[in-house]
Amino acid sequence: MSGKSNQAKGRRAERKFAALLQQHGYDVRPGEPLNYGKEPDIVGLENIHVEVKRREAVNLSAALAQAEAAFQEAEQRTDNSRLRAALMGAVNTLPGEQRAAVMGKYWRNEKVNALALGKALRALRRPMISAGLRAYL
Repeated sequence: MSGKSNQAKGRRAERKFAALLQQHGYDVRPGEPLNYGKEPDIVGLENIHVEVKRREAVNLSAALAQAEAAFQEAEQRTDNSRLRAALMGAVNTLPGEQRAAVMGKYWRNEKVNALALGKALRALRRPMISAGLRAYL
Protein backbone atom coordinates (compact mmCIF):
# COMPACT_ATOMS: atom_id res chain seq x y z
CA MET A 1 0.00 0.00 0.00
CA SER A 2 1.19 3.49 -0.75
CA GLY A 3 1.56 6.27 1.81
CA LYS A 4 -1.65 8.03 0.75
CA SER A 5 -3.72 4.85 0.79
CA ASN A 6 -2.31 3.94 4.23
CA GLN A 7 -3.27 7.41 5.49
CA ALA A 8 -6.77 7.06 4.03
CA LYS A 9 -7.12 3.59 5.60
CA GLY A 10 -6.04 4.98 8.98
CA ARG A 11 -8.41 7.94 8.69
CA ARG A 12 -11.34 5.60 7.89
CA ALA A 13 -10.46 3.54 10.98
CA GLU A 14 -10.41 6.69 13.13
CA ARG A 15 -13.83 7.80 11.87
CA LYS A 16 -15.26 4.31 12.34
CA PHE A 17 -13.93 4.05 15.91
CA ALA A 18 -15.23 7.54 16.74
CA ALA A 19 -18.67 6.52 15.42
CA LEU A 20 -18.58 3.37 17.57
CA LEU A 21 -17.77 5.41 20.69
CA GLN A 22 -20.53 7.90 19.82
CA GLN A 23 -23.02 5.02 19.55
CA HIS A 24 -22.09 4.14 23.12
CA GLY A 25 -22.75 7.68 24.34
CA TYR A 26 -19.30 9.25 24.23
CA ASP A 27 -19.01 12.82 22.96
CA VAL A 28 -15.98 12.31 20.71
CA ARG A 29 -14.80 13.18 17.23
CA PRO A 30 -11.88 12.09 15.06
CA GLY A 31 -8.77 14.21 15.50
CA GLU A 32 -7.48 16.47 12.79
CA PRO A 33 -5.97 14.53 9.88
CA LEU A 34 -2.20 14.56 9.40
CA ASN A 35 -1.45 16.34 12.67
CA TYR A 36 1.52 14.02 13.31
CA GLY A 37 0.83 13.34 16.99
CA LYS A 38 -0.06 16.87 18.05
CA GLU A 39 -3.62 15.70 18.73
CA PRO A 40 -4.99 12.24 19.57
CA ASP A 41 -6.71 10.25 16.82
CA ILE A 42 -9.95 10.48 18.86
CA VAL A 43 -10.69 13.77 20.65
CA GLY A 44 -13.10 14.22 23.54
CA LEU A 45 -12.04 11.66 26.13
CA GLU A 46 -10.55 13.67 28.97
CA ASN A 47 -7.11 12.47 30.09
CA ILE A 48 -7.12 9.66 27.50
CA HIS A 49 -4.95 9.77 24.39
CA VAL A 50 -6.34 7.42 21.72
CA GLU A 51 -4.15 6.14 18.89
CA VAL A 52 -6.17 4.10 16.38
CA LYS A 53 -4.19 1.44 14.52
CA ARG A 54 -5.72 -0.67 11.76
CA ARG A 55 -3.29 -3.35 10.77
CA GLU A 56 -2.80 -7.05 11.34
CA ALA A 57 0.51 -6.73 13.17
CA VAL A 58 0.46 -3.75 15.53
CA ASN A 59 3.77 -2.53 16.91
CA LEU A 60 2.41 -1.90 20.40
CA SER A 61 5.60 -0.39 21.81
CA ALA A 62 5.76 2.14 18.94
CA ALA A 63 2.08 3.01 19.40
CA LEU A 64 2.58 3.49 23.15
CA ALA A 65 5.68 5.61 22.56
CA GLN A 66 3.73 7.80 20.12
CA ALA A 67 0.89 8.27 22.63
CA GLU A 68 3.30 8.99 25.50
CA ALA A 69 5.20 11.60 23.46
CA ALA A 70 1.95 13.31 22.45
CA PHE A 71 0.75 13.28 26.06
CA GLN A 72 3.98 14.84 27.34
CA GLU A 73 3.85 17.54 24.65
CA ALA A 74 0.23 18.37 25.53
CA GLU A 75 1.07 18.44 29.24
CA GLN A 76 3.96 20.86 28.56
CA ARG A 77 1.67 23.13 26.51
CA THR A 78 -0.87 23.12 29.36
CA ASP A 79 1.80 23.95 31.94
CA ASN A 80 3.10 26.77 29.73
CA SER A 81 -0.42 28.16 29.31
CA ARG A 82 -1.02 28.11 33.06
CA LEU A 83 2.34 29.78 33.75
CA ARG A 84 1.63 32.46 31.14
CA ALA A 85 -1.80 33.12 32.69
CA ALA A 86 -0.29 33.33 36.20
CA LEU A 87 2.44 35.70 35.03
CA MET A 88 -0.01 37.93 33.18
CA GLY A 89 -2.28 37.97 36.24
CA ALA A 90 0.62 39.10 38.44
CA VAL A 91 1.91 41.69 35.97
CA ASN A 92 -1.60 43.09 35.45
CA THR A 93 -1.73 44.01 39.16
CA LEU A 94 1.03 46.58 38.55
CA PRO A 95 0.44 50.25 37.74
CA GLY A 96 0.89 51.18 34.06
CA GLU A 97 4.52 52.39 34.10
CA GLN A 98 5.69 49.42 36.17
CA ARG A 99 3.76 46.96 34.00
CA ALA A 100 5.31 48.55 30.87
CA ALA A 101 8.79 48.26 32.41
CA VAL A 102 8.39 44.54 33.20
CA MET A 103 6.90 43.72 29.79
CA GLY A 104 9.50 45.82 27.98
CA LYS A 105 12.42 44.21 29.80
CA TYR A 106 11.30 40.57 29.90
CA TRP A 107 8.90 40.23 26.95
CA ARG A 108 10.45 42.56 24.36
CA ASN A 109 14.06 42.79 25.62
CA GLU A 110 14.00 46.61 25.58
CA LYS A 111 15.82 49.14 27.74
CA VAL A 112 13.40 50.39 30.38
CA ASN A 113 13.19 52.84 33.25
CA ALA A 114 15.29 51.17 35.98
CA LEU A 115 13.37 52.89 38.79
CA ALA A 116 10.00 51.66 37.48
CA LEU A 117 11.41 48.15 36.98
CA GLY A 118 12.78 48.06 40.54
CA LYS A 119 9.43 49.15 41.98
CA ALA A 120 7.64 46.55 39.86
CA LEU A 121 9.90 43.71 40.98
CA ARG A 122 9.46 44.70 44.64
CA ALA A 123 5.70 44.79 44.15
CA LEU A 124 5.73 41.34 42.52
CA ARG A 125 7.49 39.93 45.61
CA ARG A 126 4.52 40.76 47.82
CA PRO A 127 3.06 37.54 49.24
CA MET A 128 -0.40 38.24 47.86
CA ILE A 129 1.00 38.42 44.32
CA SER A 130 3.92 35.98 44.49
CA ALA A 131 1.80 33.18 46.03
CA GLY A 132 0.23 32.46 42.64
CA LEU A 133 3.65 32.06 41.05
CA ARG A 134 5.33 29.82 43.66
CA ALA A 135 4.03 26.62 42.05
CA TYR A 136 6.20 27.36 38.99
CA LEU A 137 9.51 27.71 40.85
